[in-house]
Amino acid sequence: MAPHSYLFTRRSLGRVATAATSLFVDSLATSVWAKESDVPQLPTQNTVVLSQNTSPLGPCSQAVRASDAITPHLQHYWPHGDELSLLGQAASKRFGVAQHFIKAWCGSSDPAFRTVAAFTGPTRGLVVADPSWELIFQSAALTRAPVFKVPLNHHYAHDVRSMLAADPHAGLYFICNPNNPTGTLTPHEDIVWLLAHKPRDAVVLIDEAYIDFSDAESCMPLVEQGHDIIVLRTFSKIYGMAGMRLGFTIGRPDIVEKLLPYGFPDSPLFVPMNAVAAGMESLRTSDLVPSRKKANTHAREETFAFLREHDVAYIPSSSNCFLLDVRRPAAAFAAAMAQEDILVGRSWPIWPTRVRITVGSVHEMTRFHRALSKVMNL
Repeated sequence: MAPHSYLFTRRSLGRVATAATSLFVDSLATSVWAKESDVPQLPTQNTVVLSQNTSPLGPCSQAVRASDAITPHLQHYWPHGDELSLLGQAASKRFGVAQHFIKAWCGSSDPAFRTVAAFTGPTRGLVVADPSWELIFQSAALTRAPVFKVPLNHHYAHDVRSMLAADPHAGLYFICNPNNPTGTLTPHEDIVWLLAHKPRDAVVLIDEAYIDFSDAESCMPLVEQGHDIIVLRTFSKIYGMAGMRLGFTIGRPDIVEKLLPYGFPDSPLFVPMNAVAAGMESLRTSDLVPSRKKANTHAREETFAFLREHDVAYIPSSSNCFLLDVRRPAAAFAAAMAQEDILVGRSWPIWPTRVRITVGSVHEMTRFHRALSKVMNL
């Protein structure tokens, strides 16, 4: 697929960044998120934050020590010269994928945006589920790509056959698994089916930000099998490192290299070295993911039992978030919960009364139960 005419240069990068910022501001302004005046954006020490889909635990102790150790040396881009290579080795061992398929980025939003830029355009559409992660279809406005939003099926999974039918000639098909905001799973065999039937030059982008909370099968082995697929991974969720900005793409090098022109090409310069050090130790801490998955499942299932007991509708989830039917406009509910010092997530246009709730600690969810009982008169 030939590069588009909007390949970035250093001179044009500022203009593109400005355009992208304007795009996101406009998109957020027209969304159904609660207004800034309704919900405090900066939590107090007593605030329970259930709005960001992040971990209540923060980085593990090994990650904190590694970050602290490298911080005095951050006058250098690469304090020891081989940090990124060592991170790649740790990721390869953790994921069971050859290192040359793995590339580090400053979070997963950057490569997600670049993937949309690289594989969509006015004649190459983007197909997404509805609801799903908004950044993907918001990014398509910059490439002027037609966007096709396909409702989730009755199991709240991606309806891959309808997605293909929506645009049989699309350049990019996006699947978030588990899905954000529903926390629901798309069967692995459905993803394999889409890869087998998509247009020959199209790419499937899989966001696995939340997969460690679930029992879902990763799509990373499909990369080694040669499929036209990019898998996104992030340290912002189960690893508790959202503020450190670190993520990976897992994909064939010939596909991933097409992302590089859409932004500053030397992307390693934008990967914070303290995040790399913390990420390395997180990957090497073998009990981190299992223990945090267990804690999240316990808190989530306790909350689901509470909701069932009080006859409050929700969508069962396999992730660290779920959708709750609050029986009123989302902004009004969010404002009421904020009065109880609980920050909740947003809704999506397709479901204006269903609000995304992040699963916090058991203590945080107990406070959520009390606030919900008061706000909804349970």
